[in-house]
Amino acid sequence: MADFVDDEGRIRFKGKAQDVLWNEFKNDPNQSFTPDRRWDAKDQQEFEKLPVEHIIDSPEFMGLGNHPCPLCHGAGRVDTGERMVACSDCGGSGEVKGSMFASHRQDIIDLWKARKDSGVTTAIFQEGIGSGKTTKYCAIQFLMLAEVLSKVDPFTHYGLSKKGQGIAFVSMSRNESLAKEVTFLTLLPFLNSPWFRTYFPPQVDLQKIQETKRFPSRLRFPKRVVIFPGTGSALSAIGYNLFGGGVDEANYLEVVDDSKKAVAGKVYDAAEAMHAAIKSRMKSRFDPSRLKREKKYPGILVMFSNPRYAGDFTSRMEKRAKTDKTIFFRKRCTWEAHPPERFCGEFFVFDYYNGRIIEPEDPDYHEALEIVQKDNIPWCKRT
Repeated sequence: MADFVDDEGRIRFKGKAQDVLWNEFKNDPNQSFTPDRRWDAKDQQEFEKLPVEHIIDSPEFMGLGNHPCPLCHGAGRVDTGERMVACSDCGGSGEVKGSMFASHRQDIIDLWKARKDSGVTTAIFQEGIGSGKTTKYCAIQFLMLAEVLSKVDPFTHYGLSKKGQGIAFVSMSRNESLAKEVTFLTLLPFLNSPWFRTYFPPQVDLQKIQETKRFPSRLRFPKRVVIFPGTGSALSAIGYNLFGGGVDEANYLEVVDDSKKAVAGKVYDAAEAMHAAIKSRMKSRFDPSRLKREKKYPGILVMFSNPRYAGDFTSRMEKRAKTDKTIFFRKRCTWEAHPPERFCGEFFVFDYYNGRIIEPEDPDYHEALEIVQKDNIPWCKRT
């Protein structure tokens, strides 16, 4: 099992944000294996009425969008007992600014609409390094987990046998270590929300993780729901009812010529193989033709990566999405994902063949500008 400790014996983190979230989750006195109260049919009905925007924004769930300040309840001022003063948490505005990029929030809203209208079962996100792809994936995983767990009896709802295995999600990457980092360092803190703590707390022994300095092989939840982090080679060992999940760094999975792993032809493409295996398992276990309450396949497979080379996996999926309505595809540059206020507002033309910025005084500038405007190529933005 992969080791996740630094030179001083502490569990290592990918950044300060994960460090803070992990410690909040680890030290939270409300974190336990036992729900605070039972979830009933009325709760399920109320949950199903909630728009996806509410689940993203509300502090009860993710708290990633702009929402009324919980300290002053949106008033902007608090009573100290002697006088009313501006709320320190929101600066007197009455609103807490969300941490999710507006572009990603809109992606998820659009994905949920396409899922309802077109039966989308695959979501492909091709975005630059540092654009926040993993955070968006964790938000989608949160929504899918909540959807399954919100069913009073998910096995009856989805027409599954209660005598069989549980309901599973996969969280995969090019190696087991990276897959577990996404699951336990990024996704797990997402689940430290009032809603999950109250009804469906993750069944993970944080003390044991600290003592052994190792992450477990799976992340369990009530109702026999589980997340498996790992690689494509682990798929064959999963006998669970596979609802959906995600694959990180899809363009960096192995592509081997003359491989013995190849089912047809001479090239083994791990991303293609993983996509086919997961989709096949999702469709066989959650076939809408035998589901009483579902008219379309309920789960989503999310695959995301930064672009790597012409004709890579996400580029091929972009072409398929033009004719296959069950594929949701989004492509953007890093600066398009980030909010405008992070940049100075100045644009420039970049010659990526020669690795240089084309300045206005350059003799090639007007010709390059015409190409950018004609082909609708995204401008580069100065920080």
